[in-house]
Amino acid sequence: MSKPWLASALMFLFAATAQANDDAWSARDRVDARMGIGYGELQTPIVNKQTAHYQLLPQLAWYGEKFYFENGLFGYALTETTHQQWDLVLYPNDDGVLYKLTSALAPAVSATPFPVYRTRIDIIDTPERRVSGMLGLRYAQQHDNVDYSVQAGVDISGVHHGWELSVKLNKFALLEKHDFRLDGDVGIAIKSHQIVDYYYTPQFGEMLPVEGDEWLNCRDVDHCQLETVGPYSGATAYRVHASLNAHYALNDQWEWLVLYRHFYLSHSMTKSPLVAVDHYAAWFSGLMYRF
Repeated sequence: MSKPWLASALMFLFAATAQANDDAWSARDRVDARMGIGYGELQTPIVNKQTAHYQLLPQLAWYGEKFYFENGLFGYALTETTHQQWDLVLYPNDDGVLYKLTSALAPAVSATPFPVYRTRIDIIDTPERRVSGMLGLRYAQQHDNVDYSVQAGVDISGVHHGWELSVKLNKFALLEKHDFRLDGDVGIAIKSHQIVDYYYTPQFGEMLPVEGDEWLNCRDVDHCQLETVGPYSGATAYRVHASLNAHYALNDQWEWLVLYRHFYLSHSMTKSPLVAVDHYAAWFSGLMYRF
């Protein structure tokens, strides 16, 4: 792993996947530390950024009577019963994590989202954004083999002043036989126009033409007109994901696992000149040791 924060970025993306389906979910006053050893990738849809390759996947969780920590998310249980819970949560916005994957050798590329004429858009600088801190509420409902959660958060770090709402459905034990288990989850995250504008609208100097220039807007090559506004501005958008996770227990401390999560971006994001693709993935395969 070339940079130490890549491990943290992966913990954010795989947090609930790796922790919420075993006895650590209900354990109290106990630190659950694990280390994955294998190979994985974290892709990014942002132009001039490169896929991160990693060999270690650390995970850390702690559950107290009210406070808890799950791989980068801090929580406080406001109300709790056997099968449902209201939490106050503090967590990082994962859009900013996508900007932390970069290479000094990455060449400048051109982005050509229709209907803007391709010769008018050139990314001239590697875009950079900050990771924001979000504070919000989460409601979780647990059943024997299915649980779901609804989480809403607002920016308290002063980065973009936006909000996001996410709904996630976990279905554990899609297949369970002896020491093997296959589970998965699906979810959707709705992001406010402030978040989308900050992370996906080009800033001054990142692309040509710069502010103040006219843009050539074309339905096709023969029907073009000059516009005084840029080709993109942030609007409320959504991102969906689906995950599959395979676990095979070797003994009480070691297990073999494969984690795979795929993300899909809505058109409000993919039409941005800073977005190269409409989908990306994060995955890991290897051995996990439980301390």
